[in-house]
Amino acid sequence: MNITNKCLNALFVFVVVAHVMTVGRAGHLRALEEPPEPDQICKTCMMLYDVYDSALNVYNASIKEMKTVGLAMCDGFVGPEFQKYKIPCRDIVNNTGKIMHYIKKDLSGHPTCQKLGYCSGCRQCPGMADCIICDGKMVLDESVVEIEKMPDLFENILDKARNSGGRISTRIHPTFSFDHGAQFFTTKDLEFSQIVHKAIQTQEIAILEHPEKGTVYVGNPVFRPFISKLTGSLEIMQNASVTHIEKPQDKPEERWCISIADNQPIFAKNIILTMPAPQTNALLPEYLTELKHTALQALYDPCIAILAGVEVPLSSSIFLDNSELLDKPILIEKGNIGWSIAKWSHSVENNTAYLSVIIHANPEFSSKHIEEDVSTFPDSLWEEWKSHLKTDARFDVSALPKHISYLKGHKWRYARVTKTADEECERTNQKYSIALAGDWLEGPRIESAWISGRNAAISLLPQD
Repeated sequence: MNITNKCLNALFVFVVVAHVMTVGRAGHLRALEEPPEPDQICKTCMMLYDVYDSALNVYNASIKEMKTVGLAMCDGFVGPEFQKYKIPCRDIVNNTGKIMHYIKKDLSGHPTCQKLGYCSGCRQCPGMADCIICDGKMVLDESVVEIEKMPDLFENILDKARNSGGRISTRIHPTFSFDHGAQFFTTKDLEFSQIVHKAIQTQEIAILEHPEKGTVYVGNPVFRPFISKLTGSLEIMQNASVTHIEKPQDKPEERWCISIADNQPIFAKNIILTMPAPQTNALLPEYLTELKHTALQALYDPCIAILAGVEVPLSSSIFLDNSELLDKPILIEKGNIGWSIAKWSHSVENNTAYLSVIIHANPEFSSKHIEEDVSTFPDSLWEEWKSHLKTDARFDVSALPKHISYLKGHKWRYARVTKTADEECERTNQKYSIALAGDWLEGPRIESAWISGRNAAISLLPQD
């Protein structure tokens, strides 16, 4: 029996208890169109907390598993008199990550639900951790205060892709690996530079000297470990394609309803949209005219990317007397190729070297061919890359095998920002608790995307 099933079995008891507790008040329930009673919401939160506490400490359940259990509990509210509790219950489930913080601090469910805004009123204080409000004063221990300092924001990250990173994207093959989005970045911002230098020390990032751009940073060997470190313990829903966001124009205090393809909707107090500007504009409600105006200003160049993998015997003449070639990437920026990098990996045991090549076509070539089928251009760009490689004296191109182990194309429709939104344009709407982020707001650099995300988060913090 898996963890989810075990937790669901335990949940059954709590659902029964919830039903009994609620039936006692059935004669006093309000009409369906009215909001649920605060007392019932409080009870629901506390029951969810107890379920999560058991799921985490007894079954070591993951956040995803606990959310599954929580949503099952929410679906346990059946019948016309209980139906109205489903949405508030799912609202609480969206706070699963923060509830976990409290559980790990070994606090009771009472202050947890109070701090999340679902319970109120005075409770007795048998111990510091159990105290909510006594004599009109809230008493909290240090661990609660620590949680209190954390902004009540950004509990969920929804990512359309299979993996996080956006254009710092890595495609993993059993033999080859490719950073087929942005292949390097530079730093200027002090805070971001500190993050990068820590990643250099822990070997997620490597330093590369570019002949024109100077010092640049690349993944070691790819960017995915770096992205994993950046995301840390954040809860991210992958393959989550957001189709619609909704909040009544006349009720800005309400939570956003976020519709996700093939999934349950999510409710959020605050939203940060980080997709490319055209997709951001399409998602924004019509009444957010200033934000839509901001998104309309950004322009992009597309980019066609080629991913090629070649297996070469270590004994091949391709290396000639340059064994150090295995440790150095190959850079080519000529003709239709705007940027390319080739990296070696090798296996002494298999006596084989593996060459992973990423080719980015220049904007002119990409714009001309962006609407074509992705299978039409890998061969031509690969042959052009090899022709340019002939000028590298270290490399015997004739020794490359005719058979390519891996050859794929990828289209980045919104690749390089050519025009950013004007600085004076609105980027955050405090009234509706929504902000925009992305390199299209700051400049065509990886660092710019990070800076814009930081600025967006700060802009949604309470003004006091």
